[in-house]
Amino acid sequence: MTPHERPAREDEWMHELRNAVNAISMSVALSRRLMEEGDTARALESLSRTELALQRVSTLMRRDGAAGRIGDVSPPQGD
Repeated sequence: MTPHERPAREDEWMHELRNAVNAISMSVALSRRLMEEGDTARALESLSRTELALQRVSTLMRRDGAAGRIGDVSPPQGD
């Protein structure tokens, strides 16, 4: 199956996963900056958002990814 033939459900799953990973990345960067500025209260709020995004990734992986229903992540086999 080529990327263009992926089911819409897989595309939606990948989109949700990318969004969660992006949220984690941005939240960690913001938390770091806030800690450097000494704003621990806002840094903790940002880290709470990071935790929520990590929970979302975990849910997505349990729901579809780890069950093998989304994509084939096995390495290509030699001929």
